[in-house]
Amino acid sequence: LLIEEMIVSDPTCVTTQCLLEGKIPFVDVIISWIEAIHSPDLRYSRVLSPGRISQCTFDGLHRSDRSGIESHREGTEKHDRMFRFPTNVSTTPFFRWSLEMLSFIITKLYILSKENGRGPIPRRYTKCREIIIENVASIPLLCKSILLIHENDESHRAFKMPIILNAL
Repeated sequence: LLIEEMIVSDPTCVTTQCLLEGKIPFVDVIISWIEAIHSPDLRYSRVLSPGRISQCTFDGLHRSDRSGIESHREGTEKHDRMFRFPTNVSTTPFFRWSLEMLSFIITKLYILSKENGRGPIPRRYTKCREIIIENVASIPLLCKSILLIHENDESHRAFKMPIILNAL
């Protein structure tokens, strides 16, 4: 694989952040999938409100009552995503491929660090591996989103991938 050759020659190629998004490769795809399934489009999800399921947010304000609270809006929308429970969640091929690629990369970095013994070279591999794992571990709502996947086989497959196991 080309990615394998790139990792061997320069392991930092997989931890260099995109200038536009500020994320390492493949992480943006995972974040986009999570944002899509936690979309505020209420046809696809339910938002829990204290004591009931409705279109209300956790703070009790109905969506139509929010127009005067613009400064509070961004924090409330992030808060809403935490309490939104999408139904019939499925993965996308690009999401699955991103998890597979990140899993391959951290596994390859681990193998390279062990093959090269001690010294600065294996530390570079280990550091790059840690950066990738930390980036994935810091994705908001990742575990919740994987748990919401409708097909149990897909959910189990995702949780068994090395990137998810290490990020937990």
